Amino acid sequence: MASAEPITLIPDESGGVEDAAFEEPSGRYLGGRFSVQTEAPLAHLDTPGAAAYAAQSLAEPGRTVYALVHNPHIPHRQHVAESLVANPISCMTGPLAQEVVVIPTPAGEQERLVSFIELPKGKPLFKGNAAAVPMTRELLTDNIIPALIYGLVTLHDRGLTHRAIRPDNIYLALDDPRSATLGDGFSAPAGATYDPVYETLDRCFAETHARGEGEPADDLYALGVTVLALVLGRSPGADKSAKELLEARVAQGSFRAAMGNAKLPHALHKLVRGLMADDPRQRWQMSDVLTWIDGHEADSRPGLAHWALSQPTRFAGVRHHDRRLLADALACNADLAFEFFSDKNTITWLRSLIGGDVVGERIEKLLTAGLFGSQRLGTRARHMELAKICQILHPSGPFRYYGWSIASDGLGPAVARVFHGQDRTQLARLHELMSERLIGKLAEIATAGNPGAGGIGKSIQAVARLAGRSTLGFGLERALYQLNPRLSCLSQKFAGKVVDTEVRLLTALDQVSEAGAKEGLMDRHIAAFCASRLKQSEPLIRRLDSDGSGAGKTALALLELFARLQQKAKVEALPHLASALAAEIKPLARSLRFKNRREQFLAALDKAAKSGDLARMHAALDFAKAESKDREEFSRAAQLFAVIEAERKKLGRGLDPHNAQAARRGQQIAAGLATLILFATVIYVMKGL
Repeated sequence: MASAEPITLIPDESGGVEDAAFEEPSGRYLGGRFSVQTEAPLAHLDTPGAAAYAAQSLAEPGRTVYALVHNPHIPHRQHVAESLVANPISCMTGPLAQEVVVIPTPAGEQERLVSFIELPKGKPLFKGNAAAVPMTRELLTDNIIPALIYGLVTLHDRGLTHRAIRPDNIYLALDDPRSATLGDGFSAPAGATYDPVYETLDRCFAETHARGEGEPADDLYALGVTVLALVLGRSPGADKSAKELLEARVAQGSFRAAMGNAKLPHALHKLVRGLMADDPRQRWQMSDVLTWIDGHEADSRPGLAHWALSQPTRFAGVRHHDRRLLADALACNADLAFEFFSDKNTITWLRSLIGGDVVGERIEKLLTAGLFGSQRLGTRARHMELAKICQILHPSGPFRYYGWSIASDGLGPAVARVFHGQDRTQLARLHELMSERLIGKLAEIATAGNPGAGGIGKSIQAVARLAGRSTLGFGLERALYQLNPRLSCLSQKFAGKVVDTEVRLLTALDQVSEAGAKEGLMDRHIAAFCASRLKQSEPLIRRLDSDGSGAGKTALALLELFARLQQKAKVEALPHLASALAAEIKPLARSLRFKNRREQFLAALDKAAKSGDLARMHAALDFAKAESKDREEFSRAAQLFAVIEAERKKLGRGLDPHNAQAARRGQQIAAGLATLILFATVIYVMKGL
């Protein structure tokens, strides 16, 4: 468990705070209010999604703050941060301000999103796995628990979760017993700072970065573990390995496994046991906690069916009694699992262990006789079938595939992690997982017995359909931005820039255009980013992806797309982007046959481009109308030419054979007159009048 002790704060003899790091207002500034000292890292305050640095409040010099510089490739909980900026919660740490700041990095100066945060008063209650602040029952019940409950009630009422409730993330000033403050819960993926003991049994099986946003019940479970840790003065289960603790939690229940031989005061015993119940239906809700605070007894509720197998199952040398542990063991030992399931008798045995309920029926459909023993089933197909079996064994658990373990609502950070690694093998496996036939099936199994999770299942299947299409604006890139709505666009064109909104996308494109975009203004990442944020963009992106459209018409489609984004985001003039688009569109003028119309089109294009208003530029051009009119008038001119040519030929045909001289003279005059009329007509028509 990472320590969050604010070591930059040095208590002096008078009990005040001395801050040697903030002697001079140096560093990177934010609107005249804050500066970040990138030369003074605070590694002890780093999180999985951000690096911490010393900072200074310029507007309020007495206010002690620090800066979190966010990693653009790791999704953080921006929706929580924005809520806390707009409406701070007194006993919960939130950013005072956020802004994109240019930061020096080993690769040169680059843009980064920076959160400026006030250092909580006092020290964290834990340092590492041990208590750092002496704890009494009165301090816990009269101050810390009510403060945490007040903060969580306020946060949950906003439809948000904290997902970082740990003893080392709670701060207390000993000279002010009312100062209990819950620390940062927004700068990293949900649950990423937790030791597994702070996660429910369903979520602790998932990878650290993919545990999911969770629900209020997950916060309450972590609160129960936190209270237990504060009473014990140590992190529960710290004397066991992660595997030993997990097995103990499954065998004894999380509360008993974490308690060990310790004893709690009666009132706290009821609270912690209620909050740490593994069965979601037995676990205390916020109303039960409020009842407990008022001094009343909370009602007990019936539980759900147990996870125990009807008889132990030996796999990989271990006897498994619990379906969840068996699913985890199968996923971690895929080759042994394939061999295990290739035996027809083993399949029959497993069916009998699970029973004839809906789970048994699904096993029946998935595990036809000799499924894994079939030579026709390749390695990838075997992994897919194994993923389904693991989901059947543990439907409320994570999606398990090729070593991955991802909570259903933790898919976004998991996808971002794969893209950040840029491992082709991992990307290929991600595509397999995201294909509708696999993740759609896993979501269906996961939500079959949980109607409340149906919304998550439908959203996963919708994203899977987007990911399954290979055209521009779709694929894995579309899934990436659909699942992470505030992730910065990862296009190589924006290296070193933060492009997480439509405004920043257009601004970055304007800057790229000024520098000279060598490979155009569109790629798969930009297309997917636009499609995820503007519903009307898909038809325009299809035009970009169509074959034989030509560079000019592609630029027209880009113009319309960016014009709609500019209108939506209310961005000011984009002169460089407009100029770059105009340069791409100009070759279209060659297709106009009338000189005057070509000149009018180019003049309108140049004038509109200078304004930097893409919507005005798009409206002024209307190339389709100009092209249609040009085609129509040229057709009329061609028809007129054909008529005149026919008349000329008619006049040139023979006269009276007895008057040879008159015939020759008449033919000469007629031919000359016809040629003159033809020449005048063509000149008149080609002027476009």
